[in-house]
Amino acid sequence: TNKMGGTSFAPSEMMVRARGATRGGRVPSSRIVAAQTRACRVPTSAAARPMSRTSFGATVKALTHAHSRVGVPLGNGRINRGTTVKNSPDAVSEAPVHDETTTAPVEAETTPKQNNVVVHHVLDRAEDAVLGLFTSVGRNASERGDEDLSLDRQTRAVNEGMPIVFVTAEVSPWSKTGGLGDVCGALPAALAARGNRVVVVAPMYERYADAVDTGHHSTFHLNHGEQHVRYFARRKDDVTYLFVAHPALERGGGSLIYGGSPGNPYHDNDFRFALLSMAAIESVLSVPWEDLFFGGGEEGVERMKRAYFETAPVFVANDWHAALVPLFLAARYQANAEWTLKPRHWATDGAPAAIARATCISIVHNLFHLGIVNADRYRSLGLPEEHGTEWFPALRWRWRDGAESMNFLKAGLSLSSAAVLVSPSYANEVQTNELGCGMDKVLRAVGNFGSEIDLGFLNGMSGKLRGIVNGIDVDEWNPATDPHIPAHYDAGVSPKGVVERADGETVWDVARGKAACKAALQRELGLDVDPHAPLIGFIGRLDHQKGVDVLLEVVPHICASGGQVVMLGSGDPGLEHGMREMERRHKGRVVGWVGFSVPVSHKITAGADILAMPSRFEPCGLNQLYALRYGTLPVAHATGGLRDTVKGRVGYPFAPCEAGALRRAMDRAMDAYKASDGNSKADSRWRKKQERAVTSDLSWNVAAEKYEKLMMRVALDAPPALRRPAPEILEAAASAAVAE
Repeated sequence: TNKMGGTSFAPSEMMVRARGATRGGRVPSSRIVAAQTRACRVPTSAAARPMSRTSFGATVKALTHAHSRVGVPLGNGRINRGTTVKNSPDAVSEAPVHDETTTAPVEAETTPKQNNVVVHHVLDRAEDAVLGLFTSVGRNASERGDEDLSLDRQTRAVNEGMPIVFVTAEVSPWSKTGGLGDVCGALPAALAARGNRVVVVAPMYERYADAVDTGHHSTFHLNHGEQHVRYFARRKDDVTYLFVAHPALERGGGSLIYGGSPGNPYHDNDFRFALLSMAAIESVLSVPWEDLFFGGGEEGVERMKRAYFETAPVFVANDWHAALVPLFLAARYQANAEWTLKPRHWATDGAPAAIARATCISIVHNLFHLGIVNADRYRSLGLPEEHGTEWFPALRWRWRDGAESMNFLKAGLSLSSAAVLVSPSYANEVQTNELGCGMDKVLRAVGNFGSEIDLGFLNGMSGKLRGIVNGIDVDEWNPATDPHIPAHYDAGVSPKGVVERADGETVWDVARGKAACKAALQRELGLDVDPHAPLIGFIGRLDHQKGVDVLLEVVPHICASGGQVVMLGSGDPGLEHGMREMERRHKGRVVGWVGFSVPVSHKITAGADILAMPSRFEPCGLNQLYALRYGTLPVAHATGGLRDTVKGRVGYPFAPCEAGALRRAMDRAMDAYKASDGNSKADSRWRKKQERAVTSDLSWNVAAEKYEKLMMRVALDAPPALRRPAPEILEAAASAAVAE
């Protein structure tokens, strides 16, 4: 223990050894479940915040009389987050009835008025009976005066949902190299908006001007030595972004996150991201929860006093960088619950027990990166062991020549309570040998109750392997406000209508707004300005996965059919040359922009009529979602996330991924556009598809709701100390009830 509230952790020789891992890397959960059960059964007096036994008993006695006198019903109802519920007048109290007789007044025989009762969500019925006495009791708000309302505000407890801890190597806008940063910058805020308390733990690759030093830190054993980390924080959208500072992590952001140059990763990335995983778990024990989940300050302290949680923490491990979170959680904490539950005076009451009951889900954004590490680095992880290899089977990755390595992602998937891929179709595809990247057996074991057998359409029957499509930032990608496009438009504006905003901007209907954007894009890029020519756009990396070669093969046919093509991207030199060659051959009909520009990508999304996405495989895909938001209909290969999002009602899916199939789908799309007379006929098939596209709910709230349901399914109940507000709040509630 150090003076500033940090923690020191090293594997003890007296640790309880977890049973050895079995075939497939799965560790039997009996020891961990036993530890979690013990955590749940910590006596209330030991786990709760300190409270005087005398005052507690006196208050119970007084309040028992109050309840028996006025006939206030007690109940175990479940409440919505941050609200009170009306208890049924027929509810039966489970509170112990005091045996002392009292002379009840006449009004006790009448039906009591319906009351607003704050119900504390608990597991044990006996504890329910006691905690039920400490509820905030009052009349309907319409019957109350200002003084009553003030008193009720002082005594109301708040259900804060689930405590959720995201662990990620990237989070936008501080660190980003791809879609991982975008997801971890948006999904946590959507979960927080649904009433949960969310923290995002990420490395501090460089000093961030808007992140402040929390003054909290932690020390733990890793890489054959003691590692000391400090925590910096930024509060945004009711989410705490917690940055881990350590010399091994601070090597610069952007292109320097994973290596000194492209294709040359740092030699110690395994240590760097193992450090991140340990620091994330330790943050729950080292940072007071009023700072961690509520932003600190007086407001944070007050919110924590009134808070109670539905579940123990749920960790969310993103990609291989955070895949050691479930391994460390199981091996270094939950299999050693005697140490985990040892009181730490600097930790929030109930935090150690919460870690003993914590669960984890893994999200795989990119299955191509597995986190392969030399087997001789195993001992650097500091896992508890008696014979040296208890936990190695969870990490073991065998090559065809018999050599062994460690696979961080395999360990994360094997030990998580559930795993998520970024679309339902992709979750099915990766359980096949063709698209599983060698992980198909591991993924099938997660989804099939531990069985590696390929069950075809029955794969995933356990419900623990899910596919959830990403959302998009509907504020950044909004054609009504997008600063990069020349004309704003919105689905809410009636056809041929116009809206003048207070800021002086004009918002058009979809048809006229897109027509203006298209004409401006044609002029800017040197294309023939022709409103009747279908304009096909492509935005993305130039590589084999994206099917750019298939699109280039179809470009001459598009031009011969009266269409135009604009392509934006960079990557494979051969494909870059192919883009330039198509532009040279079809001057005025084709533009190949080698490189990338955010403003140009927005202009193409708004100005194009059709977006081509001939990806050979696509875990989720975002460009098609942006296109739908802007009324640009996708022509997409039916694979992965494209299969789930580009249906016939909003686009033109095709299969297989070859030039002939793409050509036929493109003909259907161009014919529908031409039949709409350049997107002007309101009753055309094209306009109906377009209307369905622009009114689709593509926000993160849809995905957040699905993640929340999955988390609630795998989460364990919170320990007693976190299932009720602070004692002073309970005492105030008791006093209010007695006075009433």
